[in-house]
Amino acid sequence: MKLTASNVELSLQEIKSYLGDNGVTAEFVDIDYNYLSNPRELMGPVITYRSNKRDMNFFIEQHLEDNFPGVIKVIPVS
Repeated sequence: MKLTASNVELSLQEIKSYLGDNGVTAEFVDIDYNYLSNPRELMGPVITYRSNKRDMNFFIEQHLEDNFPGVIKVIPVS
């Protein structure tokens, strides 16, 4: 799947009912196509998302990484 904001949102919709059954909501925040690591080395694209519970982060991150294999990281934000 091509890495676009609308595709990330669709990917999260795929798991919305499963997350809802566990009382979790997840919301797409942004794609950083020029993620820099420390010390300022260009790494590649990163997806950020927001979730109301941290206990499902691994599941959300794994799902997004599976759908977008070119992504370097999937990062939860506050």
